[in-house]
Parts: sequence; C-alpha cells; structure tokens
Amino acid sequence: MDGGIDLLKCNIEGAEAEVFSGRPAWLTRVRHMVVDVHTPYTPERLLADVRAGDTRAWTMENLGGNDHRVMVLLRSE
Repeated sequence: MDGGIDLLKCNIEGAEAEVFSGRPAWLTRVRHMVVDVHTPYTPERLLADVRAGDTRAWTMENLGGNDHRVMVLLRSE
C-alpha cells in the first residue's frame, strides 16, 4: 500500500511491543493512532517507541480503560 494513513486503530491484545518497537518503517506514514495498550506494555512505552521510530513530534491523550488495558490517541505534529 502506498500513501499516508490518516487513522490507524490498533487492538492486538498484548502484542504492542512487537509491532511498535524496533522503529518500523510504516510508522512515518501514520498521522493519528488509536491504540489499546495492554499490560505489561504501557502508554509511556508506546509513546517512547513511536518517538524513537519517527522524528515528528507526537502527543498522546489517555482515553481511559481498566486494569488490563488503556486506550490512547496519538497524534503527529
């Protein structure tokens, strides 16, 4: 697939570290993400992994959750 991705919705039940760490090449094509972050991965680690893989400024908003997961919105600047 070519081009940008306006919104990526990601709910992968605990595999977030495998997808977002390691500076994935596709990350620079994404403008906004809604991610369900499942423990033990944290929203802070997600943001750090995204920032490590993309030089744009990223912000994060916590959308709520429970003891096992937190949904976050990330936006590139």
